[in-house]
Amino acid sequence: MSLSDYIARLRHRKGFGVHSPFAFTFLADTVGYPGHYYDDILLAEACDGHPRRLRRLARLVHRTVARMSPRAAVITQEVPAPLVVGAMLADSRLKPTAAIPAEFGPRTLMVATAPELSGREDILSRLLAAPDNILILTGTRLCPAPALQASEALRGGWQFSDTDTSIFISSDRTAPVELRVKLV
Repeated sequence: MSLSDYIARLRHRKGFGVHSPFAFTFLADTVGYPGHYYDDILLAEACDGHPRRLRRLARLVHRTVARMSPRAAVITQEVPAPLVVGAMLADSRLKPTAAIPAEFGPRTLMVATAPELSGREDILSRLLAAPDNILILTGTRLCPAPALQASEALRGGWQFSDTDTSIFISSDRTAPVELRVKLV
């Protein structure tokens, strides 16, 4: 990571310099929230023994699901188990499936690894075309193509990117906004 990348992430890490009210509250209350969420202890027990970065990513998935309240979830096969547990602890009504639907409804969460979606632009464009959908993409350092394709497919909404993780939130109320922040 270069010094300029570090400074760019440092500037926005707590929402400083972010003008979108949604992006500010998402960064301040979800990504950078210093306190504990209600299920953090159960999540910590479920992630015990896993690497620190994976535990942090599971906490980010948990907080994103708790904040955004998706109606449906698609969690692909290669996603590590702590991320699935993080999503399930945030909303017990959420029934994740690994099958990718033909059409995505509004407020759908998709958690996937970048290698799984490599060359699958159709899935990314269908998901990000519907409003209020969320894509959490991991492994973008080794396979950056899906993150670039998702960025191009995002017609309106927000993209929060780190060195290895990207979160895309589609919206029909704003133009695409990209922020480089420290997610995990």
